Amino acid sequence: MNDQIAAIVDALFQNTVINEETLALHEELMNNCQEHYADLIARGETPEDALEIINDSLSGMKEVIAEYPRKEEPASEAAEAEEAPEAGHWVFSGAEGIRVHLLEQTIEVLPSTDGRIHLRCDQPDRISWTQEGGWLQVTGNDRFRRAAEMAREEEKPSDFSLDGILNYVGRVVNVFSRQMSDTGPLKIAVPAGMIREMDLNTKSGDISCQGPTVETLRTHTASGDIEIDPSNDATMNLVTAGSASGDIRIRCSAAEADLSTMSGEVYADGAFDTVRMKSVSGDAEFRGSVITLSIQSVSGDAEAVIDNASVTQVDARSTSGDLTIVLPEQTDAVHAECSSRSGDCVNRISDAGAGARVQIRAATVSGDVTIEAR
Repeated sequence: MNDQIAAIVDALFQNTVINEETLALHEELMNNCQEHYADLIARGETPEDALEIINDSLSGMKEVIAEYPRKEEPASEAAEAEEAPEAGHWVFSGAEGIRVHLLEQTIEVLPSTDGRIHLRCDQPDRISWTQEGGWLQVTGNDRFRRAAEMAREEEKPSDFSLDGILNYVGRVVNVFSRQMSDTGPLKIAVPAGMIREMDLNTKSGDISCQGPTVETLRTHTASGDIEIDPSNDATMNLVTAGSASGDIRIRCSAAEADLSTMSGEVYADGAFDTVRMKSVSGDAEFRGSVITLSIQSVSGDAEAVIDNASVTQVDARSTSGDLTIVLPEQTDAVHAECSSRSGDCVNRISDAGAGARVQIRAATVSGDVTIEAR
């Protein structure tokens, strides 16, 4: 990413209220400008000429962005947080759902002991919040709001030539980089039984959920780890966890769980009806009770140790890893199909035929397959 392009785009949004819509517009504009800059350089333009061309192309966007609410305009229907005892600490009540979209920050969910929701952030200018329609929504200001604030702190350029503007942008980027390196987590304290749904998203931070269970919990991070280990044993309806390059670990009970990572490990422990687990380049491991399980790893091992004899279906797949499926000894009426092109297949369970109550399928290309009971 070109830092000068990023600072130019950030400055367009310096007076704009940050919400999901403006954040999406900012990201789309940023991606388009970065791609346009790369194309110009590839066609032989100098960096200075490429920046000038992109600057000119953005002139019409100012009017478009001006149509969105400005920061100096108060939100007309957003609920006010109750008076907080300190900066960076907000207290709420009456919400049934929490939705968070951050950029760099880690998200930590903890139990609340006073029946109210608490938000804590060491850098309060890094987030914005609204509460309406039963939802508490938290959005990160990480890049374009802070860049705009730093731009106002910097001395405005007196030289409006291209070199002068680039020098000014360079100073803003340097300040921006220094301040962005110190980012504390967003901590959310949640009362038991109040919140029905949480949707937690961060691009490069971790997500840790150790608060009480909710009916629906969705988590996603691009380059961080996800850990879900609630403070109570209630069963959730749905748990999803997705990461591009981080590990996923959950210990909970849920009717349905969907876990996916590209280059990390995925681990689940608990009681479930349906579980789907997938890792492209890491190991996948399940331990607990489940009715139907799909566990996949392209270049890692996949292991399922199942506690309940009521399981009905296990589907395990890998390309270059080993597959291990362990059932409880009292499991009966099992039909297992296993295959490996260049590895060994070991099935220590008596086969009850294709119509058996429990169906096991395990296939790998270059690993071993083991199916057993213990």
